[in-house]
Amino acid sequence: MKTPVHCGLDCLASYRFRFPAKEATGTDMNRFNDKRLTDIVLGEAILALLSEGDPITPYSLMEKLQLMAISEKMAFRKQACTNAVVEVQSSLMAQSLEYGSVQAGSEYPPSSKMIH
Repeated sequence: MKTPVHCGLDCLASYRFRFPAKEATGTDMNRFNDKRLTDIVLGEAILALLSEGDPITPYSLMEKLQLMAISEKMAFRKQACTNAVVEVQSSLMAQSLEYGSVQAGSEYPPSSKMIH
């Protein structure tokens, strides 16, 4: 039985260079690859925040993703960072609609409105 391998920042960083460029097999495949890469850069941003000891909030995550986009040299990864920011913003908007206004720095919905 194989021992599970810890996949930290080093593993994720090495994976980013093996990620295949967009394939010309159709828009569904491109959308799948775009979503996959967006998920990867989201994970990289979260791991970077954790390794720096910073709190993980939607706002710190968006800031880290924006910094990653600025420093990114590859256009498709820069776009993935931008897509990830939009995804976090959309999540905040959905939370705002469901739980009322979201204040800066809030990490969770108000406890009075939590289901669990």
